[in-house]
Amino acid sequence: MIAPLLLFLLGFVAASAQNVVNDACGRINNTGTIRLRTANAVFQNEAPISQVTNAGTIEMAAIGNRFTGSVALGSTQSRRIGGIVLWSATDNAQRVQSRWYTNLHLSGGSKAVSDSVFVGAEYRIAPLTGIRTYEGTFYYDGMQQQRVVPEKGGNAYQNLVLLNGASGQGKLLSTDTATVRGFFINHASNAGGFSVNSAGVLDLRGRSETAAPMAVVGTGSAVLLQVPTAWLRVTNSSRLTADNSGHVLVSSTQQPAAIVIDSGSIFRINASGTAGRFSLLGTAAMDVVGTYLNTAPSLLNATYECGTTVRYLSSVDGQTLQATAAEPDHRYGKLETQGGSKVANGDVHVGCGLVVNTGPTPHAIRMEDYTLTIHHSDSSLTPIAYDTQLSDCQSSSEVIGRLRHEGLHSTTVGTQPLVFNNRFTTLVFSDTSGMPSSITLSVLPSTAPNSYNAPTDVRRKITIGYGTSSGPAAWVARVRAAFRLDEARQLSGLASIRGLRTYNAPRSSLPNRIGTAYTRSLDTNCQFLWIEARSIASSGANGLLDGSDLLLRAAPSRVISVRDGRWSNPQTWMDQSEPLPYDTALVLHNVWVGFTRPAANGWDGYSVPEAYPLAMAARVIVDHSTSTAALIFGTDSTAPATGGLFIIGGANDYLSSTIGRNGELVITGCDTTATPRENLSAGDFEQFAIRTTSAQPKERGLVIFASEPRPTVRVNTLRNTGWIQNAGRLQVGDE
Repeated sequence: MIAPLLLFLLGFVAASAQNVVNDACGRINNTGTIRLRTANAVFQNEAPISQVTNAGTIEMAAIGNRFTGSVALGSTQSRRIGGIVLWSATDNAQRVQSRWYTNLHLSGGSKAVSDSVFVGAEYRIAPLTGIRTYEGTFYYDGMQQQRVVPEKGGNAYQNLVLLNGASGQGKLLSTDTATVRGFFINHASNAGGFSVNSAGVLDLRGRSETAAPMAVVGTGSAVLLQVPTAWLRVTNSSRLTADNSGHVLVSSTQQPAAIVIDSGSIFRINASGTAGRFSLLGTAAMDVVGTYLNTAPSLLNATYECGTTVRYLSSVDGQTLQATAAEPDHRYGKLETQGGSKVANGDVHVGCGLVVNTGPTPHAIRMEDYTLTIHHSDSSLTPIAYDTQLSDCQSSSEVIGRLRHEGLHSTTVGTQPLVFNNRFTTLVFSDTSGMPSSITLSVLPSTAPNSYNAPTDVRRKITIGYGTSSGPAAWVARVRAAFRLDEARQLSGLASIRGLRTYNAPRSSLPNRIGTAYTRSLDTNCQFLWIEARSIASSGANGLLDGSDLLLRAAPSRVISVRDGRWSNPQTWMDQSEPLPYDTALVLHNVWVGFTRPAANGWDGYSVPEAYPLAMAARVIVDHSTSTAALIFGTDSTAPATGGLFIIGGANDYLSSTIGRNGELVITGCDTTATPRENLSAGDFEQFAIRTTSAQPKERGLVIFASEPRPTVRVNTLRNTGWIQNAGRLQVGDE
């Protein structure tokens, strides 16, 4: 026994009685306790690390104790100190040295924990230990399961990093709160993951990330991001899970987002028992580039306050758009999308704002068999926008499937546009009497609508549905419907996009034309084209009925005059739209072509030239059998630039060079009691156009004045049982 003891003692060369010095040939095998009791005493090691084994305790019991030497214990990962190192000075402000430890214990007075302290097994703090001040980053880097010590308040971690956990050997935080003032990293090397459970709380206050599995499990367990500087990124194709009442609570105002789910990563709220919880509060934002899933059937475990924003930003098509509940605070506050297409996994409810595509690349939101519902408050409409970085011509994003406006009130809607499945599909009320509480449009691009006829119809199915009304439905609206050029390329014959009108197309009966005053935007260089119709109602002649399709059809139609006026004036016609080249125009009033009659004389004062002077209509009927109906031709400075030529005839697709053909003019009204006009000279025309008032007798039949340039009226077929009064040129037969 004496020889080994002598060898052991010879290994210690004391520079002073207060230090432990292990020289190059010294060996230490400690299974008991080595205690440094005096201030500034050091444990100096010059021997190879293999010659020092600690399976017991090295106690640093005084201020200023340190590990030193050319091969200082714990100075690198390969020199990690085995066993336990206990920093136990009862005096305050003892510094815990930056080292790689296996087990680190603290007791006694307050401690200053240096930057870069690594613990490979147990970190233990004895009761009544003084305040710990963490000056830098504290690491849990063991391969085996480790418990993260809760530290909060004045003892909060500065930075916290979890490393090196083996699969199945996770790191655990339980029973109390660990606050991290700076950054937190659950490193990719921590394959065993990190679990916040059994009422453990991780309070993050800086920029943090989890690149390994992380779970929040159990009642009272939570991850908190509440201060403005808090931020968490889920990265490296890892997973953040909340389950069994575990709670992820985010109210940080960090911009652009307080929680970010990177590409390939998943934030999942499980419901294996009691569902996990997620709360996005205040004005916090979450950016989802990877996947966000809530598996709870009710979806009431997720809370989104009105000021919050959830953004789906994956550039890959098919990103999941997580469903939300309909109840207030459980539907998205603001929902924004960007990148590739999104696919809903259930009904999606939005309470405070929707922006489809905040970036440069348009995309679709595919609702499949679900509904995207926009909820409006009693005091304001929830805003909807598409393609905020793109012009009208570039805008191409849309919602495919059902989009519903819910909570509509006449006092808040007024004349504001309700935006539906794309920027240009809208509804604007002109009368809100008995308006429905909700309106749903289902838009299916490149899908045949009810009563579809390929040569005349746009291949886009737009189905409308209404909620209940507070009274008799007497509302009237202006409806605009967008479509893509490819959906109209099959139009043929006389049909063209220039002639599109709106039709009510029920499931089981023939469609009927609805609307008046058609307006069209038909720039074929743009992503969307559109047609707008006024006077749409829920019933009657212009009724777009509940469950019907809004059919966009370019078929010939019968256009009827309802007042005296110029041919080009929409107000002259029942549907408030100038006849198209393939229409039949029924003239029951005095209708003039090529000149203006002043409003001061009781006329319409309309000076816009005719849109289709060389293809006015496929057929014109002037019926003066029961009224003073006349089609009157003349020219002044407002005449179309055709040299006085007007053609009654159809055109396939009207352009300035297109000449109408196969036109028919029918004049009826066998009237022998009155006398036709005899004076049709240029002077008579000036008197007629400028001075005649609406109170004077009206004209009948066909009237062609000898104005300058002299009008030429061409038609292929002329049938007359009424009056023809011609001082110009009447040509019968196509060239």
